[in-house]
Amino acid sequence: MSAGRARSRAEAGPTVAVLYSDGYRLAAVPGLSMLTKLHPFDVNKYERIAKRLVEQGHIKRKEFIDPGQLDQDDLSLVHSAAHLRRLADSGYIAGAIEIDQVAFVPRPMLELGLLEPMRRVTAGTVEAVPLALRRGIAINLGGGYHHAQPEVAHGFCLYADVPIAILKASRDGLVTKVLIVDLDAHHGDGHAEALRHSAEVKILDFYGADLFPMNVGPIWRGVPFERGSLGTEYIATLRRELPAALNALSPELVVYIAGVDSYERDPLTAGYFRLTREQILERDQFVFEEVRSASVPIVMVLAGGYGPLAWELQYETVAWVLHRFTDNTLP
Repeated sequence: MSAGRARSRAEAGPTVAVLYSDGYRLAAVPGLSMLTKLHPFDVNKYERIAKRLVEQGHIKRKEFIDPGQLDQDDLSLVHSAAHLRRLADSGYIAGAIEIDQVAFVPRPMLELGLLEPMRRVTAGTVEAVPLALRRGIAINLGGGYHHAQPEVAHGFCLYADVPIAILKASRDGLVTKVLIVDLDAHHGDGHAEALRHSAEVKILDFYGADLFPMNVGPIWRGVPFERGSLGTEYIATLRRELPAALNALSPELVVYIAGVDSYERDPLTAGYFRLTREQILERDQFVFEEVRSASVPIVMVLAGGYGPLAWELQYETVAWVLHRFTDNTLP
């Protein structure tokens, strides 16, 4: 598929697609209530963003696109049968999400409270790709599980949603040349491993040089930052690197891993990056403006961002995108 065909199709529909369902909510069973206390990831983040978008009139609830749940065939585009079987083991999942107590949670509770929601979120990323190619922009209010490898779940990531989405779209003849722009604070080792043999998929990754995971996978362009990196330095680097990547690669699609754990008050990265709230929004605005000015479709997934403010940072970006790029924003 040519870049011209992808661009003309994307320009045909101005409405931003937003994927979300109540089934995205993590830990919505009594046995997993511990997640809210033992891990800094806000299990209600997706729901909070969706609710605020509706309350503030950016979208009607009926306009959210429910992607359903991914089937085994799609998961198998990246993950082996052995990996998927290991996800039936509570102890394995406990290690993957870094909470030892989860090893004692019965498997049915993990299925309902963790695995099924993550499969639904993964389905959202998969469905976002063809929607972005048709409309120009698609936002999944979840996803970006960029540490999930074909054979390894870790870093709170069980399913490799972005590689699954890209490989399915490629298999279906929808897209070939894809650029992943990963601005989560941590290196996306899962994406690197899952897509190491996909020559037409390139990864531009900004990450903390001394943050988990320490081993950098095979990516097209890695940009490491040292502890205490200022937001001004980060934004200046982005303004140089992203246009250069778009010009060099001429992608048919950009997948934006929009983690906000580079926020200066993020509790997990503890000030490794020093981007202010305003600079997080400036970062996201630049990505969308740059990509869409090149007439390239874009998918956004939420990825990391921890503590009580993470959802607000990502809400502000989604609200801005809906205001900036839709012609039917509600009054």
